[in-house]
Amino acid sequence: QSKSSCTRRPITPQLDTSQPQPSRSPAMVLDDTPTELPANSLRLALHPRVVQHPDPGAVKAVKESLEFHSDLDAQELAWATDEANISRYIRAEDGNAGKAAKRLVATIKWRNKTQPESVTCVECSQDHRAHDLRCIGHDTYGRPVLYNCFACSNARGPHGLLAHFTQTVEEAIKNMPPGVETFVWIADFEGFGIRDSIDPRFSIWLLNMFQNHYPERMGCVVCVEAPRLFSMLWSGVKPFMSQTTKRKINFIRGPELRREMAEVVMGSSPSSQWLVMHMERNRKKAEVKAAWSQPHELPPGVQTAGPHKR
Repeated sequence: QSKSSCTRRPITPQLDTSQPQPSRSPAMVLDDTPTELPANSLRLALHPRVVQHPDPGAVKAVKESLEFHSDLDAQELAWATDEANISRYIRAEDGNAGKAAKRLVATIKWRNKTQPESVTCVECSQDHRAHDLRCIGHDTYGRPVLYNCFACSNARGPHGLLAHFTQTVEEAIKNMPPGVETFVWIADFEGFGIRDSIDPRFSIWLLNMFQNHYPERMGCVVCVEAPRLFSMLWSGVKPFMSQTTKRKINFIRGPELRREMAEVVMGSSPSSQWLVMHMERNRKKAEVKAAWSQPHELPPGVQTAGPHKR
């Protein structure tokens, strides 16, 4: 396990919260509602998609373009010219080497400005129940699995949420096994309320960060029992999503699909059983409140290096 950035002196992150312009008017999607996944499609939807390796010529072109940037130091150039990084950015730009190179340079500038590898969730260092997102292990394909439940957190400020997500995603990437490049995110909407739906800033900032600076890192997202109230936030955020991102987001509902999802993601393991139990317990207000005096629980044998390091 890598050393947690939570052990460093807490800093106030200077995260990029600039908002991209939607590709189409939000008025066009006001009637959109999330489409829940049929039971027979769950396993296929959560299966890692086949990665197409970019043309070697495109990879070479990106490397040569980056080497002309005299403003990049040796460490930045080494990161930018890593073949796995280049491949992800080329895929994100549909094979366009020129756009991929520009995007890599933009990400280097963003990382220099925000220092995401050093971001610490200050709110969680003061209150372990501020946020809930945590890594609960790896799926059957070795991808880190992130889980959060709205009922288990009490901080909703967009800047704090973005810092928490940044730290957690950076730690998940550090702990990816060789050959793994993506993560799975299970978002449990139990406890989602009006205060979560009326402010889209965090969702837009998060999408902006993922799509611009963590391309091809999100394997899939499972939204568990998103309420009708969520459709308002979904309508506001959807125009900012790329088609690739939209295809990775899945909606499920009901105890049977919760159990099936846990088994598909975590396999027949103690982590799968823990996830089912945890989701059921989060739907019992008395049990959620009783657990608030303790740090966030994790599956047996799982240790985290993120904001909720134990």
